Amino acid sequence: MAKDSRKLSSDETVRADDATTLETLIRRRARGLIDTIVEAELDGALGAAESARVG
Repeated sequence: MAKDSRKLSSDETVRADDATTLETLIRRRARGLIDTIVEAELDGALGAAESARVG
């Protein structure tokens, strides 16, 4: 693949940085939400009495 050699203007650089920051923020929040849900599911399943149905 050819290397993009064009120079970004200062506005384009700021927008690229904002997109990366926004993407990182969204990924972190999503990961935190997934971790919380998985922990709750595990607590429910592991905390159930023997032979109790979890659902």
